[in-house]
Amino acid sequence: MKKRNNWFKRKLLVPLFDLLKQGISPEKLSLALTLGLLLSVFPVFGSHTLLCLLIIWLFRLNPGAVFLINNLAYPLIFITYLPFIRMGEWLFNAPKFPFVISDILELITSNPWNAILTLWDATMNAICAWLICSLIAFPLLYFCLRFIIKQSTARFLIKQG
Repeated sequence: MKKRNNWFKRKLLVPLFDLLKQGISPEKLSLALTLGLLLSVFPVFGSHTLLCLLIIWLFRLNPGAVFLINNLAYPLIFITYLPFIRMGEWLFNAPKFPFVISDILELITSNPWNAILTLWDATMNAICAWLICSLIAFPLLYFCLRFIIKQSTARFLIKQG
């Protein structure tokens, strides 16, 4: 357990506190973390870096914060990809997509163009499902993270000074 806490502290908490020390506001840090986390589960493999760059540019966010959380949370796409597809099928009353995640990954790596054509409808449905979930999750994540960061910052400053 101690080793896991050290990894969490070293890879996430210390870099985030370093950003706060450099002058990023808790609100901007919360926004960067929320958007980076939500984009990490966007149901289009290979699009995350471009989407992160876009939100960094649009919202003038700290790239380190966005990419830190996006890269740490990226494995979540393997857990959420199929549920987003299934939710999209349910939303649009679409026929069930017959693949499992291993088949999809094999298709993507073996023939990317064929993968795009085969997965187009399922992916569009999944994007709509992701968008709905993100609209619900965004305020919850943002306000929770903002509260936690403000509280942690206050405790950190008390300890320091």
